[in-house]
Amino acid sequence: TRPAGPWHRRLRAAVPLIGLPAAVAIAVYVPWFLRDWLVFGNPLPGQAALNALFLDSRDVFAWAEPPTLDRYLDAGLVTLIGLRITGFIHNVGSVLLGLGLPVSALGLIGLPAAARVPALRPLVGFALATFLVATLVFPVATTWGTFLHAAGAIHVLVLISAVIVLDRLVERLRANRSWTRPVAWLGALAAIAASLLMTIALVPVETIAGQALAARYAALPNALAEAGTPLPTDGSPVITDFPIWLATETGVHALALPNERPSEVVDLANHFGAKLLVVQQDDEGLWPEILDEGLPGSECFQLVPLSGTAGASGGGGDPLADTLAYQITCGPGTPGTP
Repeated sequence: TRPAGPWHRRLRAAVPLIGLPAAVAIAVYVPWFLRDWLVFGNPLPGQAALNALFLDSRDVFAWAEPPTLDRYLDAGLVTLIGLRITGFIHNVGSVLLGLGLPVSALGLIGLPAAARVPALRPLVGFALATFLVATLVFPVATTWGTFLHAAGAIHVLVLISAVIVLDRLVERLRANRSWTRPVAWLGALAAIAASLLMTIALVPVETIAGQALAARYAALPNALAEAGTPLPTDGSPVITDFPIWLATETGVHALALPNERPSEVVDLANHFGAKLLVVQQDDEGLWPEILDEGLPGSECFQLVPLSGTAGASGGGGDPLADTLAYQITCGPGTPGTP
């Protein structure tokens, strides 16, 4: 047999390097693919295409007024450029810089040097493509996590870049101080120490915020039951601005509250059989203040008095102090339904 040529040897060497990441990617993608197929009847990412037409992050919850190309273009060039500036600032400041100070700052400074390292060029190319697509194609959706959820490889690149910067600083210090022993470990140790400080400062804050949200929705079932409007037990959903938290903590089905008029939310409720709306008073969208404007459909929302201390454990006051619940009283064939 003829000996394998250089091309065949390179191919055999590349297959394991490509195959393992590909297998991991497929293992991550397949459950999402199957779930979309079962729930939505289509495994293709149709929602992702609509994300590019967002003018507001809450467009992801749109019901009666989904994003359209005409509406997007009608916003005007100045608005569309402004959205991309906002997305750029968010992706650089909040995702790349804010999550890893001070290591991330060194990493961003050292990216030009890291890009010149041949072994890092594929990672640099992927990172740049991901950043540009998230910022330019999805400038609004990226402020709610599009780039954050795709930035794992870029964070690795920033970390490697930071270690390169620290290593060169240590090497310069070694030369100036005439040290004779190698100190290649010093830069990496400094990066680990700085990362630990950031973790110690950040994780408790996020934990406290998460515990407060968990306490809010853990107290909700008892409060609603005492008010005479318990959570549904027939499988019908509840409309809310925190659907994941509500579903996780209470076990009921949840629908995301669209940033639309009361009549349109009533239409959503009737379509899926929802009879209850739960919303936070400090929600940054139209709700719940829009109910005070007397728009059609507002009469369909009857306020439910809540007492969050019922069934709540621990201190901290009423976990439902900023939570409002409304019974949706209009349904198909009911007088007053919009």
